Amino acid sequence: MAKRPRRRSDQTLVCGWCSREFLPATRGRTPKWCSQVCRQRAWEQRRAARSGLVAVEIVQQVVEVEKVVQKEVVKRVEVPVRPSRHNWPALLAELTSQLDRGLVYDRDLPELATHLSGVLQVLERRPGYQRLMARSRSPWRR
Repeated sequence: MAKRPRRRSDQTLVCGWCSREFLPATRGRTPKWCSQVCRQRAWEQRRAARSGLVAVEIVQQVVEVEKVVQKEVVKRVEVPVRPSRHNWPALLAELTSQLDRGLVYDRDLPELATHLSGVLQVLERRPGYQRLMARSRSPWRR
């Protein structure tokens, strides 16, 4: 069973019988009457109304209750994103810079060289790359 939130110590209620303001206890049910006397009189009026002797006055009261909300935990998760065609030149320039400054471990160099040679082999097989390289080597293009 869920616990009810505690009422504030400065919260006041209005009695359903005598309309007097009163401070309720901070725990337990929300009282409708300020005292046992008012409770008894309200009961007598309800009993009389059931028998048709007295008109009934319906009293609604608004009660403010503070509710404690647990903090939401936010966890940052990095999702790997594949670089697009616009990102590759900047990424390769960064790799070149880190290699030049010695920021890449020597133990990683053989694997890096294998992948870079694979990139060069694929580039040389591409017809568009061969045409571009042929144009850039032509003597009249300088």
